Amino acid sequence: LVVRNRRALSEGQDLQKRTNLLEEENVELKEESSRDALTNVFNRRYFEQALTREFQTASKHSWPLSVVFVDLDRFKQINDGHGHQAGDAILQTVAQLLTDTLRDTDIVARYGGDEFVLLLPGVDAAQADAVGRRLVSEARQRSAHTTDGKQVGITLSLGIATCDGQNPFGTEKDLLAAADAALYHSKRNGRDRHTCYEAIQAA
Repeated sequence: LVVRNRRALSEGQDLQKRTNLLEEENVELKEESSRDALTNVFNRRYFEQALTREFQTASKHSWPLSVVFVDLDRFKQINDGHGHQAGDAILQTVAQLLTDTLRDTDIVARYGGDEFVLLLPGVDAAQADAVGRRLVSEARQRSAHTTDGKQVGITLSLGIATCDGQNPFGTEKDLLAAADAALYHSKRNGRDRHTCYEAIQAA
């Protein structure tokens, strides 16, 4: 009986270890499925889910919420002139810059191609403007190395929109569209700059 109980206990412990291992693997798989393979920031699908969640929370509690689109200036020219490896290096450098600059509670995601998007919970329009200014300035100090040893400079164009008491948006899609409109304003006006949607509206 003692031997049987010991065997059952051992089997139970083994089963628990296997269960714990499977749970850890599931967590790792879930994390991997929410990340962009090249840059290791979140992917578009994860961002869209987070945006819906954070917009609902911000609306319920009357908290500010800011969204920032980030576009790499003249990225196609870099790819064509220096090769895709240089382009990949720049994407990784920018992803690291965004991650290093923002808070742990902020979300950095690759939206597609050469475009990133940031979700800043609790950040009002003035704070988002300061974040945009800092990111554009920091990018000018960064560069990526090509395979032939050359350095390629980086500049960014940003579009920012904030949902708060003074700038309400009906849906999270409206907020995202406003940030996108601000981004194109930056690109049309010379790039290497940030634009807040509120400034466009006030003009």
